[in-house]
Amino acid sequence: MMKKWLMMMISAVTLLTACSKIDDSERLIYVDSPKEDGTGPAVYRAALIEDFTAQYCVNCPNAADEIERLVKEFGEDKVIAVGIHGGPLAHKGGKGSNERMPLCTEMGDGLYDYWKIQAQPIGSVNRTGFATHDLWMGLVREQIRQKAKVKLDVESIYQPTSNSVKAVVTATGLNAVDMMLQVWLVEDSIVSPQMMPDGKAKVDYMHHHVFRTAANGMWGDPVALVQDEKRTAKYEIKLDKEWNPAHLSVVAFVYHAKGNPGEVEQVVKKKISL
Repeated sequence: MMKKWLMMMISAVTLLTACSKIDDSERLIYVDSPKEDGTGPAVYRAALIEDFTAQYCVNCPNAADEIERLVKEFGEDKVIAVGIHGGPLAHKGGKGSNERMPLCTEMGDGLYDYWKIQAQPIGSVNRTGFATHDLWMGLVREQIRQKAKVKLDVESIYQPTSNSVKAVVTATGLNAVDMMLQVWLVEDSIVSPQMMPDGKAKVDYMHHHVFRTAANGMWGDPVALVQDEKRTAKYEIKLDKEWNPAHLSVVAFVYHAKGNPGEVEQVVKKKISL
């Protein structure tokens, strides 16, 4: 199992061509942390929905509508969705195609294959297993009622001279060990074709929370957090020329290293400051 995990981590390095990390000496920095021993306010989980979707999937807009309902019901700080385009129904572009049309990524295909996705739309809520969108409401309710072992904060700033984003993620340990930190970039308000439930293509469909790239590979970076400990990780993410900085956000989450991979402990989304 350990050998398999190491191989996955090594293979993930190939996905970093769009991102570069700041020097390791600056990445993990110890700073003072206030206590979270029960005397202060409790920190509750948010719910990460990894929505496996595709532009040629006629039922995928129904899952997108459900995400919108969940965000309205629980709040955008409690329901954080990432639309991962991948698999045989994903639009992968080709000769003569509009560069902005295909939303599939190499990592999206990689995650689709790794999880052995059989049908779309389907999603995972805090990586507790896969379920169709009609079951997400109950799963979200269950997750956001749980106290979190990690508190996350994110700062993200656009750097126009280098067309990149500087992301600073601060994780406070509330008695959490053997964790992985993952940092993703997502884009909202992308106009691109989508097949609809009626079997017709909507050329001006508005896509939201679309996965664009990962700052630290497919599985992220190991991080161990104990009571009263805080760590800060810094990343610089190079942007594609087609991405609109005004519509980009950083999604950072911490999940348990033990598992396949393990359950998400906490997630946060922060719109990029221009």
